[in-house]
Amino acid sequence: MFGLLRGGKKNASQEVQPITVLKTDFKLAHLRQITANSLYIVYGLRAGQLRCINKASAGRALYKGHAAPIADAAFFSPDSNLLASASVAGDLIVRQIVEVDDPSGSSGAPVPLAALVMRAALAPPPPGGAVRVAWHPAEPRILAAASGGSAGIFMPAAPPSEAAEQAPLAPASPSWELALPPGRAATALAFSPSGDVLVAGDAQGGASAWALGSGAAAAGGPPAAALQWAPHGGDAVSYVCFLSQDGPGAPSVLVTADAAGRRLRLWRLPGADALGGGGGGSAAAELLQSLELASAAGPSDFFCHAAHSAQAQLLILANAQRKQVHALHYAPAPSPEGGAAGAAFDFVASFAVKQPVLSVAAGYDMAESEASPGQMEPHVHLYCVQPDAVQQYMLDPELCAKQQQQQQAAASAAALLPQDERQQEKEPAAAPPAPAPAVAPEPKQQPPKQHPGSLASPAGMPPLPTTLSAKAHADKGGSGGISRESSLQAAAAAALPGELQPAVAPTVAVTPLPANDAPAAAAAAAAAAAVVPAAAGAAPHGAATGEELEEGEIPPQQLVQAAAPGDAAAAAAAANAAEVAHLRRQLDRLVSSQQSLASQLRSEVADGLRASEAAVAARVEAAVVKALNKRAEDERRRAKDLEKALTQQITQYAPDGCHNRMP
Repeated sequence: MFGLLRGGKKNASQEVQPITVLKTDFKLAHLRQITANSLYIVYGLRAGQLRCINKASAGRALYKGHAAPIADAAFFSPDSNLLASASVAGDLIVRQIVEVDDPSGSSGAPVPLAALVMRAALAPPPPGGAVRVAWHPAEPRILAAASGGSAGIFMPAAPPSEAAEQAPLAPASPSWELALPPGRAATALAFSPSGDVLVAGDAQGGASAWALGSGAAAAGGPPAAALQWAPHGGDAVSYVCFLSQDGPGAPSVLVTADAAGRRLRLWRLPGADALGGGGGGSAAAELLQSLELASAAGPSDFFCHAAHSAQAQLLILANAQRKQVHALHYAPAPSPEGGAAGAAFDFVASFAVKQPVLSVAAGYDMAESEASPGQMEPHVHLYCVQPDAVQQYMLDPELCAKQQQQQQAAASAAALLPQDERQQEKEPAAAPPAPAPAVAPEPKQQPPKQHPGSLASPAGMPPLPTTLSAKAHADKGGSGGISRESSLQAAAAAALPGELQPAVAPTVAVTPLPANDAPAAAAAAAAAAAVVPAAAGAAPHGAATGEELEEGEIPPQQLVQAAAPGDAAAAAAAANAAEVAHLRRQLDRLVSSQQSLASQLRSEVADGLRASEAAVAARVEAAVVKALNKRAEDERRRAKDLEKALTQQITQYAPDGCHNRMP
């Protein structure tokens, strides 16, 4: 991770790794066009293909089969290579990714080919609807897919072990088909952590929950929707996701987002038994917390795409209108009545990016700490489709947790104490101290300030609603990374309306660092820009499969870690070297293109010469034949004339009557 400064020691600028350069149309639509597991990154192209990239080797492959752009894609789990994807037209495909040797033999990197497992045709979604897929959390042979007025439960076959030649698969039919209320169009879909409840949101503002019991393989027909409610009134539900559940049959906590993704609500849903009829028909969704992002420009200043990291307990909101990423941390919260446990958002941090995020997926892993070798630390990865590139950001979970911020505030307050007082706090006195001859005045302590991103810690559940104020900030031309701005304020500590700055254009969002950190900010910005691609002349990884590229797409390169920060000159030199390498690659491509054009021209000239020679030979041959025919005709005519003259002479000189005599 780049060198960071926070509280004078770290800067909240996060590492960014470019995956590929790819032009994507800016569109405010909830399309989940990128997903990732522990091995691969998969993103959609304009014509409906899927690009798969191996994270370690950069080996790549292109998957075809969809006739329209991708609407949703998801791996079964971070450790599974089972991939489900659906297009905006409703075609659903399940693939198993298998590593094979490069068929062309021009690269040593393996190629991630895909074996077809299942395909199905869903009803095309009506206007306002969407196509969504959701894997069962524990069973890879249970897949839910929603489009239009229903959600189907599919049973994909066991995936093949290798990408062998396959016969075309007949379209599969759902084993169960769960109907939404009449006139509704699905927009969101999610399984509970135990897989016993399925929830779908719709474009008309409703949500439906089905109790699946022991799974979709249970006997009997499909269940009817056991619970229906309107999470956001009449506003469409763009996202649903379960945050927690104590176990099978237990109540669960669900988060829903409105059409713009700026209003979130947490709900406690009854367990599957209560939803299925065990609760005596009294099952209802209990509202736990409501959270709303606010801006001086109003609701139009937000259009957020959501992603969930269960391990880090973070909900990520990427605001395409403001080029911001909000990380909302949640934690378990007890029920005031001592009933089933719930959850609540307790901290939110905001970050700025250079380009709007059009689609986002979240990943999580443990990696060795650069500051403390040998120790493992968590990392949250954000895989983002942006207008000019597909990029991976690394987010430090410590910047998004209330506990870490409180520890930093306490450390900052302790640093303000005199040295002897800090020593007394660290070392408890072994015996009562001797009375001092004079009592010195006690130094004033500055109490630790509450971090601006901390939501009010409730007794029980937080108050409803909680509104967060998003402050505008100007673009200062920062690095290509993701930089952290001051956290959004809670309603209890919100700034007065007059303190909110006017909203800025959606294309402007980079937070300046404090003035006293200017040198460190310059070094961090230069270091953040020093993400260099593979060295010029190195063999490109994954460029040997021979499939076509999307217009404007550059084959991914082996990613190289940036140089250690701290020396702005070295970072600038690294950036210049990267620019030189980029220009050199462009020159190589230009030379290669000219050589290809010259070869094509030579081939065309040779073909033209051969065609000209053949035409001349044909004309010469035709002329010779014509001349020979004319000569033969002349000779025949002269022979006839000679024969006629000879006959006349014989007739003239013969004695009279000789020719009348019989022989």
